[in-house]
Amino acid sequence: MKGKSPLHASEASGFYRLTSAQLDTYRTKGQLFLPGVADPAAAAEFRTAVRDAVDKYNTENRPMAERDEIGRAFLQTINLWELSKAVYPFVMCSRYAGIAAQLLETTAVRLYLDQAFFKEPGGGPTPWHRDNDYMLNLAPNRKVTMWMPLTDLTAEIGSLSFLSGSHLLPGSGFKQLIKQSLTVETYGPMTAGDATFHCGYTFHCAPPNPTPHTREAMTITYYPADASITDPGQHPDRLRHMHRYFPGLTPGDHAASLLNPIVYP
Repeated sequence: MKGKSPLHASEASGFYRLTSAQLDTYRTKGQLFLPGVADPAAAAEFRTAVRDAVDKYNTENRPMAERDEIGRAFLQTINLWELSKAVYPFVMCSRYAGIAAQLLETTAVRLYLDQAFFKEPGGGPTPWHRDNDYMLNLAPNRKVTMWMPLTDLTAEIGSLSFLSGSHLLPGSGFKQLIKQSLTVETYGPMTAGDATFHCGYTFHCAPPNPTPHTREAMTITYYPADASITDPGQHPDRLRHMHRYFPGLTPGDHAASLLNPIVYP
């Protein structure tokens, strides 16, 4: 991508072509850092839109000391595309979704959800987790999430950390083994508009925020457009996700509710 200027995100049409080396990195590590996914002007524009929406729709007002571990880790506001006309073009941007399609090795992708993660000053660490452990399983169960800071991140805050290769290991109860056998990778400072992409099975975490500034980041999760709904069983998070993010659908249905538009092509 050196020498190529990223298009303004609101144009939502500039294709960010991945190299074969980048695709191989993602297959091997389950995560990938990409510079300049959005240009600084786009990141600044959407930072204002996302921040305004979070201010309006996030309901967390307890002092930090009164929150649980997750509450101290971040302010989470979900599906801003439904709530804000200004955020809508960010989430529907085909440039971002086109990257997801390449990583998922498919021709078309749908939106699962978007999430704003604001880590306040003094916010605690985000614990190690895998997205697929609480998201609804699909068939095929392939998801990729873009994580993009909307402000420049200093080394004090830094990017997400990943257990590279953890997406290739079975089960979800092997965190200690994974930490002993796989490499923890992070990308340190990031510029607004840079992004990481990670597989739904890749363990990741985020450091605390020791600075006086809020770390403002936005995520979008994608999946192959031809996927179908699987049985969530009695798993409470997956049941909730099926009803909330795939309304009206049941196991076996094509995962294509009104909340799951095709965002690429």
